[in-house]
Amino acid sequence: MVKKTKRGQFEIMGLAIVVILMILGMLFVVRFVLLKPQTTIKQSYADTVLAANLKNSILLFTTQCGELRVQDLLADCVQTPLGQSPQTNNCPPGFTNSCDYSQQRIQEIFDATLEVANRNYRFEACIIKNRLCDPQRGIIRMASDSDYNKACEGQEIESKFSPVQTRAGIMKVTLQVCRDVI
Repeated sequence: MVKKTKRGQFEIMGLAIVVILMILGMLFVVRFVLLKPQTTIKQSYADTVLAANLKNSILLFTTQCGELRVQDLLADCVQTPLGQSPQTNNCPPGFTNSCDYSQQRIQEIFDATLEVANRNYRFEACIIKNRLCDPQRGIIRMASDSDYNKACEGQEIESKFSPVQTRAGIMKVTLQVCRDVI
């Protein structure tokens, strides 16, 4: 005859709790790791190429402001100390300075590419100081959403940046292209 003890009952109860916790852990892994839609390598590569090529195309785009590239207009804009006006650089009538003209051209490019493809984005150009945008200089921020910080919220982001030497220091130009997580 087998005699049951309270100690034996507690051991069985503890073992049952451990088994239940292991099952719950496995369900968690299956739900959030194995069933998560995987980004294909092809899509990830396409996003990398899109962000890099679009950023480079924008920077090297020649404008009607004295045949300067957008990169040069952005440099003029962001290196201007706050309170001073950037140069006009012989821009077409209707544009008061290089900032207005460069932002207009960049927005046209985004409208013809990212907006058509229904992709969110963030674009920023600024002089960097201590790894951050220098608040004493102009900062250009553009995004698909009116709130720059929320434009890519909750999405996968492919970010590309270029350092550009200017008279005021290094200008960092960043383009972030976003993709909804399915």
